[in-house]
Order: sequence, then C-alpha cells, then structure tokens
Amino acid sequence: MVIGSRKAFTLAEVLVTLGIIGIVAALTMPSLIANYNKKVLGVRIKKFYSVLTQAVRMKEAEDGDIDVSMINANNSPDVAMEFFNVNYKPYMRVIVSEKMSKGFSAGFSDGSGMYIRRTGTCNNVFYTTACTYIYFCTYYKYCKDIDESGDTAIYGDDILHVDGKNTFLFWVRGEYEGVTLDETREQIKSKCKNNKYYCTKLIATDGWEIKDDYPW
Repeated sequence: MVIGSRKAFTLAEVLVTLGIIGIVAALTMPSLIANYNKKVLGVRIKKFYSVLTQAVRMKEAEDGDIDVSMINANNSPDVAMEFFNVNYKPYMRVIVSEKMSKGFSAGFSDGSGMYIRRTGTCNNVFYTTACTYIYFCTYYKYCKDIDESGDTAIYGDDILHVDGKNTFLFWVRGEYEGVTLDETREQIKSKCKNNKYYCTKLIATDGWEIKDDYPW
C-alpha cells in the first residue's frame, strides 16, 4: 500500500510568512490604535458634555439659575469648591474631589475629571461666566497639569493651558468657546488649530467625534 505524502512548509517559508505578518501588523497597528484613541476621546468628551449640561438643567429646575456671582475671587480653591458643591455635586456621580493650589477638581468613575477655576475679572454677566472656566480632563491626572499651568488669555486674563488633546474648555453652563458664533466648519477648524479653546466647538460640530482632519 502506498501512503501518499503531504508537502510541509519549510522553516524558511514559515519565517518569511511570519515576517510578512509582522510587517503588516507594524504598518497597521499605529492606525488602529490612533482610531481607537480618537473613538475613546469622542465618547468621553460627549459623555462629559451630557453630564455637565444635565447637571445644569437639574440645578436650574430645582433651585434656579446658576449664580456666577458666587465666584468672587480669582484663583481661589475654596471659592471654586463651594461653587462646585452648590451647583454640580448634587447632580453628578463623583468618586474623588480635591482642592488644588488655584482651583478645584472632581473625578469620575471612567477615570476622567473636571477642573474649575476663575482666572480673571470680567465686567458683565457674559464675561463673568466666561472668566470662570470648566476644564474637562480626559484622565484625572491632567487636571493637576491645568492647575499648575497658566498663560496669557485671549481676553487678557491669566487662563490655563488647554491642548485640545487631553484637556478641553467649557463654561459653567455647558457652553463652549464660540458657541454663539455662526461659523463654517473650516473656520472653526482653523480657530481650533490656532487656539485650542475652540476645539470643543469643532468636536461638537462633528457630532462629538474626532475626524481625520482634526488639528492635533
């Protein structure tokens, strides 16, 4: 009886195949990781926006409008903490909170956080609201980085570093920079590229997604 033989792969062929697989993986993995990170970022910032605006609506329905006059001192962690405790804490699920050197931060169960600080003196209700900033931190550790940073603001006040990657700017009622302006997406993207405060508006315009042309 003749037993048929089967041709096996040689060691060299196996190594070549594994090498090709390794090259393909090396070429595609960075793109897959980048796409995943963009997806996670979009989900996190959308979730925070929802949590923030829901808290504002619940506060206003229960106890009236947010009183920005409470924030009567710049760079005060005590004032920021009181403002958070009155206006947000009852309506948010917070797992950690702490006073920092110049502001107040709170952390959420998904590892993200928010940071509150008033950084300038403004002359009317709109700018009083704008001068009190809420920063969304994709990971809570970045809230500390914001507390330790500072630069010249677009309004001439001492405001903080926002990179449009790990930190994003909101106002106390859930608005974001440029929300009242009627602008094209290209205009918003250009502003985001040059001033990261506008990146929240770009992401919101894109349906809370990070598009391929997002200006990192």
